[in-house]
Amino acid sequence: MFTIPNGTSNADVQAQLDSVDIAIIEQGNRGDGVSATTDLVVAQRAAGANMSVDVSSATAVTVSGTTVYTISATNVAVTSNSSGSTRFDLVCINNAGTIAVTAGPPATVPVFPAIPAHSLVLAAIKVAP
Repeated sequence: MFTIPNGTSNADVQAQLDSVDIAIIEQGNRGDGVSATTDLVVAQRAAGANMSVDVSSATAVTVSGTTVYTISATNVAVTSNSSGSTRFDLVCINNAGTIAVTAGPPATVPVFPAIPAHSLVLAAIKVAP
């Protein structure tokens, strides 16, 4: 489940519905998703602002519900953003079990990048310039 930050002045653009939101909903309707005994958490690294996110342990079900991967707690790098504009990135797991961050295009009104082929979105993150 995604938490959409509605109603705050700095998150209005993040709360807008776009085609990637619909694609994520479609993944869920196909049976793709994450199941875990505890919530899957993707969060900025607590120990310093080092342009990375921590991903907690979970079980991800991908590729139309046919492949199951156990996610070990891991840290994934986020590329720097020196563009001067905000961008949205996607944290995904692919059908090989690899977790990676796909950077979106920086813009005054940013949009999400396309979901990589054979990947399940774990989180969307806002990357300030």
